[in-house]
Amino acid sequence: MWYSRAVAEEPAEKERSGADGAVERERPVAGAAPGARGRLVFAVLAALVALLVALGVFAGLPARWAPVDVPAAIVMLSEIAAMVTLLRWSPRSGLVVRATSGLLLAVGLTLIALLVWTGAWLYGVYGPIGKGGALLYFFVAALALPYLVVVPAARLLWIGAKKRA
Repeated sequence: MWYSRAVAEEPAEKERSGADGAVERERPVAGAAPGARGRLVFAVLAALVALLVALGVFAGLPARWAPVDVPAAIVMLSEIAAMVTLLRWSPRSGLVVRATSGLLLAVGLTLIALLVWTGAWLYGVYGPIGKGGALLYFFVAALALPYLVVVPAARLLWIGAKKRA
């Protein structure tokens, strides 16, 4: 059972008494596996992001277009890799999770910037007629924000910075 094994591998914090009698806790060693519960939560979120990208691009869009399909496929595959890596933690897993989170954050910020920019352009050029199209672009950007920006940013904050030697 992967969950019980992951919990067993989790480094425990040790308590020790200082000279003044205060209890100090030792932090886990750098490079040690993050908590099993956090890995499970972020693995489920990675699967959710991959599923939503697949549904949104490959089921929701009526036509195939390489500038949309290729980044979507790369995001899906990287999120699946992050999910598997989070579930089966190894010493190199932190590198994979950081890379996939950085990729997803870059793609998400680019997509949201393009959607907002296009919506603003539609509204600016077409005025009241372009208002409906602009609202649609703003709505899609607002829906994409949590999954393509907030989740990878939270995952990067959770996994922490790579320790430099």
